[in-house]
Amino acid sequence: MTADVFVTGTSGVLGVETLMHMHERTSLTTMGVSRRDLPIHRPDLPNTQVDNVFAADWLCAAEKNATVVHYAGLANPRAQFDNIEDLCEREIFPQINMVERMLVRGWRGHLIYVSSGGAVYGDVDTLPISEDHPPSPKSFYALQKLNVENALQFLANQFKFRLTILRVANPYGSHIPKPGQGVIPILLNAATSGSEFTIIGSGEELRDYVYISDLCRAIEKLCRDPLPRAINTINIGSGVGTSLNTLIDIVVSLTGCTLNLKRSSTRFDVKSNVLDVSRAKELLDWTPQVGIREGVASMVADVAALHADRHAEGGSF
Repeated sequence: MTADVFVTGTSGVLGVETLMHMHERTSLTTMGVSRRDLPIHRPDLPNTQVDNVFAADWLCAAEKNATVVHYAGLANPRAQFDNIEDLCEREIFPQINMVERMLVRGWRGHLIYVSSGGAVYGDVDTLPISEDHPPSPKSFYALQKLNVENALQFLANQFKFRLTILRVANPYGSHIPKPGQGVIPILLNAATSGSEFTIIGSGEELRDYVYISDLCRAIEKLCRDPLPRAINTINIGSGVGTSLNTLIDIVVSLTGCTLNLKRSSTRFDVKSNVLDVSRAKELLDWTPQVGIREGVASMVADVAALHADRHAEGGSF
């Protein structure tokens, strides 16, 4: 069976959420590609498990026009490396090599590269941030994203395949538990367990949070309807800034818990970061549908359901 859409990195939360969305809500034949097991037990999901996603041997000649949604790669924004050479060898070159191997196999389809708008722009003076703002990476993670973006644009120009770079804000809202990943799940865990939560910075810096279903809708639109231009860079976010202090207030009000807070600082975090999503509206007819309080409330409900059997008194965490 050939596939219309491949999603790489489905052992990660965002990858498998995208695979589920495309499989359940579209008629496009979609196949996940991962090195490890899926993070949920879903035998019905079409997924191929390979030794090396970047070898591209999951792609056959009959799929030369397929869309590839590429998540596989470095997922930890705080990952550290010995130097830039180390970063290139371990994280950047393998992703570029994957696309070059796809091209050797005759592929000339559509690549959707999921980058990070929350990282690549760095510190800015004016919000919201448009796609035309010069990137200024402050972390190895951001540098990796930007270098892969640039290499893919070079390859797309040389080999004439379609490329969409999605600079995504901070995605949240997955119902799949992923311990230690994402500020909102960490906050909810601190609320339910009483563990310490660290506020990095003043807590007033703004971040843009995009609900997982909104991200998946944007990807679905790109898979269905080619854009007029062959190469595009598009921000995907809420377009609204939310401070960590506001998130804490939302979690406290929704759970009724008191958080055990401490403060710290880091040189790797950017200042306030809110994305301008007007290009996504213009090109994709896409706007975010889930606000931050509604999205967090849905996650709180999930946590409450998970703990229901363990807390006979109910109502409170």
